[in-house]
Amino acid sequence: MIVSVKGPGLSCPRKDTYLQVISGDSLAALGIAMNKNLVLKPNYALYGSMLGLLILSTIFIMWMVRYCMTKGWFISEPSSRNYRNV
Repeated sequence: MIVSVKGPGLSCPRKDTYLQVISGDSLAALGIAMNKNLVLKPNYALYGSMLGLLILSTIFIMWMVRYCMTKGWFISEPSSRNYRNV
């Protein structure tokens, strides 16, 4: 959404339209020009840190699952082998 703030004493060019489709003409009417200094080079440090974080979090989750599956939880065996004996 592009919001154009007009100065004091100025008004919108057309009062009958509140929403406009973004086109080259509508942007030019608002005084918006094309910017030439776009980022064209990928940020390899960001990509590497995101990939490293993904790998480390996957390893940590797998380690926690392994730890929880092999941990002795010290749960005693039920004294009654058959639930109908209760």
